[in-house]
Amino acid sequence: MWLVWIRLQWLNHAFRFFK
Repeated sequence: MWLVWIRLQWLNHAFRFFK
């Protein structure tokens, strides 16, 4: 499950970078 959390965090960072 921790993998999902990390993935979510990564996605959030990517979104912030894209925005």
